[in-house]
Amino acid sequence: MITPKRLLALTLKWLAISALVLFCTVWLTDELSFQYKAHISKSGAFGSVDMQHMLAIGLKGGKVEYTLDRTRPSQMQSCVYSLFPHAGLKPCWYLVRQSQKPLQLAVLSAPLFYCGLRTPLGSPFDTLKSPALFCLH
Repeated sequence: MITPKRLLALTLKWLAISALVLFCTVWLTDELSFQYKAHISKSGAFGSVDMQHMLAIGLKGGKVEYTLDRTRPSQMQSCVYSLFPHAGLKPCWYLVRQSQKPLQLAVLSAPLFYCGLRTPLGSPFDTLKSPALFCLH
C-alpha cells in the first residue's frame, strides 16, 4: 500500500522528470529548426534589431524624463529567429523587448565638495610660497 507521503513524492518526481523532458524536447526542436534554417536559407535564421538607447532620468517629485542618448542614439544588433540563443546571438524576440527598455539614471541633488592641498610650484596663478587648503563646491 502506498502512503500519501510516498504518493506525493512519486508525483513530484514524475512532474520534475516530465518538465525536464518537455524542456529538452523544446530546446532540441528549436536547435534543429535553427540549424535547418541556417544551412538551407542563409537569411532565414538571422535578423537584426535597431536598439534605441533611451535614458530615463529621475527628476524631483517622482517625475521621469525620457530622452535619447546623444553619445550613441541607436545601433543595429544581430539576432536569431528562435526561442533560445544560438551561435552566440540572442533571440530577436528578446532583443525587441530589451530595445524598448530605458536605462534608469538618477540625478544627485546633493552638493558635491572637493577639498585638497595645492602647491604653488606648478600653478602660475598662485603666488603662495607654501601649500594651501582649497575647496571646490
